[in-house]
Order: sequence, then structure tokens, then C-alpha cells
Amino acid sequence: MGQQFNDVSELVTDQGFLDWSQGAVTAESAIFREWLENDLAHHAMALEGKKLVESIVLQEKPLPEGQLEAALKRLAASINTQQHQAPVISIGRAVKRWWWAAAMFVLLAGAGLFISKMKHQPVQSGIAAGYGELLEHELPDGSMVTLNANSRIHISEGFENKKEREVWLTGEAFFHVKKTTDHKRFVVHTDRFDIVVTGTQFNVVNRGDKTNVLLTEGSVFLKMQDGRELKMVPGDFVELTGANDPSRKHVAAEKVLAWKDRKLVFENTPLHEAVQQIMDQYGVKILIPDQQLADTAQVSGIVPSDNLDLLLTLLEEGNGLKARKENGVLVIEKKSR
Repeated sequence: MGQQFNDVSELVTDQGFLDWSQGAVTAESAIFREWLENDLAHHAMALEGKKLVESIVLQEKPLPEGQLEAALKRLAASINTQQHQAPVISIGRAVKRWWWAAAMFVLLAGAGLFISKMKHQPVQSGIAAGYGELLEHELPDGSMVTLNANSRIHISEGFENKKEREVWLTGEAFFHVKKTTDHKRFVVHTDRFDIVVTGTQFNVVNRGDKTNVLLTEGSVFLKMQDGRELKMVPGDFVELTGANDPSRKHVAAEKVLAWKDRKLVFENTPLHEAVQQIMDQYGVKILIPDQQLADTAQVSGIVPSDNLDLLLTLLEEGNGLKARKENGVLVIEKKSR
């Protein structure tokens, strides 16, 4: 890919990045994915940009005169918040470049080009789990949701009074949905499909170009963006990656749900996939200089998801790897004999 991004402020104004961050399959997002896969270091920048974009809910209407400056200040404050939440990643940039990026955000929103995941329903509240955290929360209808690290949900306005109980998920969550006397549907919106239920238990992952569902109890159906519907029964695992059709897979439920016990389970997992999970979990920047190692190495083990130092130590001991810090970046290499 010819285009390069020097920092997040350049990244967030790229149409390919915007399409990718919203789960849209376009020619621009395909080019961006090529850039993303070219170097694992790009993943950290993309995650940083995606988190920044998702933390700012823009209303798709023209800004009244005088509010532009306020919008820019809110974005600047959000940027400062990101710096405090993920100190391992250095995002200090030139102030002028951030103001330029902020102006681009406002222009895109005003022109109707910025597509928010929450555009089809106003939201009344958001619930989020930070890096390395687990959060259990009771929804207004009595349903329970457990959020994995670096995950958030938004609840529709008038959640209990509408025909459908709607939430929007980014990240990973386990839902235990309570049935209502009027059998009101509960809908979880993801980037690639909606999960429609009345009362059941299921796990959802909605990160990057991957969305999947594991049904542990009851029944649900998935409503695809093209209108197709796919019914699931307990034990089913359905995944949709990129532009591919949804596929059913056999998985070990205890492995998928290990995060609820604050564990990550790797079983002959490609190193680059394991690294992506760790970056999602902790918000750290990880680099594997040896591309062959990233592509061919596999890791196995059950490691804690709430203690990064212990996690890295266990991965090193059991998989012939070595992790070191260099300028705020975790570098993973093959251990020398």
C-alpha cells in the first residue's frame, strides 16, 4: 500500500480507516486492511484511532454557529483522556495536527459523511469496561451483561418502553437476557449482523473485522445486513469475518468463555492472533520484528487476563519467546538458545 500514516490524526481522516472502523466492506477498507496486515505495529495505531472515534458520539446535524469551538475542545479533552487510560501507548502529537484532525471530524459530520454505529437509534447511556477490567451490569429490564476488557455497550433511549430492547456492542460481552411477560425482543446490534432474542444466554465478539456469537442457552436468530436470517440453537458458534459469509464452527465453549474467569486460553493459536488478543485486552502496543515468527509461530497455555506481566512470563516460559520493552513498545522475539 502506497499511503502511510505518520500518526492517528492522519489515520482518522482516511476513508478506508473510517469504513474499516464501521465494519463496511468497500474498496477503500480493503486497501486499509492491506496496510493493517503489513505490519503488526499498525494494529496498535488502528486500535488507538478506532477507540478515539468510538468515544466521540457525533450527532448528524449541522452545528449551530458558535459550537464548533466547543466541539473541538471536547475532542481535545477526549484525546487527553485516551492518554491517561492507555499510558503504555504514546499518543502525544503536535497540537496543530490534532486541531486539524478535529476540524476534519466536524466537517465530515456536518456533511453527513461520518457514519456512527449509533445513527439508527439515539442512545441514553453507555457502559464500558476499561483495559484489563471485567464489568458486570444489570440492565433496566433485569437482564445481565458482563463486559470483557476494552468493551462497551450503548442502550437505546426508552429501552424498556419501546417494542424492542436494543443495545449496541463494541468489544466482547456475555448476555443473560431476561424474558418479559409480553415477549418483547432483545436486540444486540453489531457491525455485521443483529442478534435477536427474547430470553437466553450468549456470548458476542464484535472487534475489528471479526464478529461471532456463541449460544449457550435458548434460541436466537441472526439478522444479516442483506436481510437474511440464520437461526441458532444451543452450542452453535457462528462467525463472520470481513466480506465472507457467516460460518458455523465447532468450538469448546469453556475456551470461548474463559475471559469471564479472567483467563485467556491459547491452544496452538497463531502468534499474531494471540498478540492481537493481548492488545485488545490491555491496550498496549506490541511489535514482532520477525514477520516469519509472527506468521508461523503458535502459542499454547492458559494465562491470566488481568495481569500483563504474569501473562508475558507464562508465554515466554512455555513457548520459547522473549518479551522486552523498548521505547514504550513491547517487542516479542524468539528466545535465543
